[in-house]
Amino acid sequence: MKLKLILLAVIMLGINVYGKSQNLSAINVAVSGHGTSVSSVELFAGNKWINISLKGRVSFQTQGDNSTNNTQIAYYDQFDGVEKTGKAKSVDNIGFDYYDRFDDDVLRGKLKQAGKLNFTYYDRFDAAELRGKIKSIGNINVTYYDKFDMDNVGKVKNIGNTKIVYYDRFDPVELRGKIKSIQGDSPTINVIGDY
Repeated sequence: MKLKLILLAVIMLGINVYGKSQNLSAINVAVSGHGTSVSSVELFAGNKWINISLKGRVSFQTQGDNSTNNTQIAYYDQFDGVEKTGKAKSVDNIGFDYYDRFDDDVLRGKLKQAGKLNFTYYDRFDAAELRGKIKSIGNINVTYYDKFDMDNVGKVKNIGNTKIVYYDRFDPVELRGKIKSIQGDSPTINVIGDY
């Protein structure tokens, strides 16, 4: 009987530890007069909210009464290559990786992986107006208005099944290029800036 209880406790502990793996909680979209772009993502891991920009800036906040003094942060140094130097390598057990000198020039230094979450970007094989922009975050695709849309070229069009619609040339001049509507239900999107 005691063996069954111990086995059950071990299984529950394993489920609890597995359940504390990182989850994508938000994609932050920056809006300015010059365009719209994905600026950062937020992960929830264990008891921490981790915000990481696509350029590698990391900030975090601990949930509850736990102190941030117990957080282990590691950074890449000069031996890891100029593209990674000074960027966050890990926060506790969540590792970060970046595109380096072996990747396409337009990708170097950009966030490649946060924990188990992969980031892909448009590269030299894609249209010129898309090069270097985020293409996917995990299994969530990001698309942009392109030259065939004529208006709002380079601005975010879709994140997953969430569509961002802008005022265009058929609208009053003072509204052109501003967000008209955001439609859809995935993922959680935070729109930051002037819109």
